[in-house]
Amino acid sequence: AVVSTQSTGSTRYVTSNCYLIMGLKETLSEKGITVTSLTTCVAIHELLGLSLLLGSWTAFYHLLRHPVLARPLSRLTDHPSYSRKKQWIERKVPLLQRLPNSERLAMSFGMSVVGRKIAAPLLVPLKITCAVFLTQAVSKLETPTNDR
Repeated sequence: AVVSTQSTGSTRYVTSNCYLIMGLKETLSEKGITVTSLTTCVAIHELLGLSLLLGSWTAFYHLLRHPVLARPLSRLTDHPSYSRKKQWIERKVPLLQRLPNSERLAMSFGMSVVGRKIAAPLLVPLKITCAVFLTQAVSKLETPTNDR
């Protein structure tokens, strides 16, 4: 920890951050949460997010093939995020332009972003809850039991 007798703003900031981090570490250890389990939980949360991204993109890609579903889904293109994300994927992934159905791939990506934004109030707490439960399951698997 950085401890200084000087009263500069940056030193006070660093010192207060160190105390904050030490307090957080104490609180987490009191709850039985280790750095490893916290890292595992964050990694699982990110993997769930990536799975949702790829899963929703794939789902919208296939749903756009059906004319009955394509019409109601086209209303998602009115959302402000749609055009920005569609243009982003076209710009950041130039390989996409060379693939067959590149327009449908870009449209489905934009729609998946909008769909996940709409569902975020449900998805975020669900991802956090799943990450915590999966982390607990992983830690139980790693902890040796003394059943002898």
